[in-house]
Amino acid sequence: MTTTEQLKLLLPYDCEAIYIDNHDLSCDKELFVLLETLKSGDMLIAISLSSFGKQYKSMAKLLEQLEEKKVSLITVLEKIDSRKLPYFYSISKSILDTSLCCHKEKTRQSLTRLKDEGALLGRPKIDEDTIRKMQFLSNQKYTLREIAEMCQVSLGSVHKYTTHFFKG
Repeated sequence: MTTTEQLKLLLPYDCEAIYIDNHDLSCDKELFVLLETLKSGDMLIAISLSSFGKQYKSMAKLLEQLEEKKVSLITVLEKIDSRKLPYFYSISKSILDTSLCCHKEKTRQSLTRLKDEGALLGRPKIDEDTIRKMQFLSNQKYTLREIAEMCQVSLGSVHKYTTHFFKG
C-alpha cells in the first residue's frame, strides 16, 4: 500500500501528527521518535500491526511500552481499538508469547528430526590440516580474506582459528 493510500485511510481520524517510516521495516527511526513523544492518554493510530514490522518479542515489547505509557492503539485494517478492548494488551502479549513458544518448539523438533536422520547441523567441521595451513598463512602475513579464499573456508573461520592460535 502506498503512502498516499495510507494517508487517505488516516484522514477520518484527524491526526495531530503523522510519522512516516521508510519501507525498510528493519529501520525504526520514526518509531523511536514516536515512542519518545507519546504520553499518557495519547492515541496511536496505525494502518496495521504489520506497519511496525515486528516479530514476536519485539512486538510484545512495543505493546508493553504502549500499555505502560497508557497509550490507546487503533489499527485501521484489523479494526483494533484498545479503548474498546480492555484486555487487548495482555491478550496480545499472551498470543505473541504462545506463538514464540510454538515457533521455538517446532524449530527444536525439526532440528532433532534432522539430526536423527543423520543431517550435519551447524558450521562445517574444519580438519586439522586446514587449520594449520590457515595459521601458517597468517604467519606469512596474508590477509584474512586471502587465507579464506586459499583455504576455501569462511572469513569467520579464518578469524576464529588464526586469532585463537595467537592467543595460545
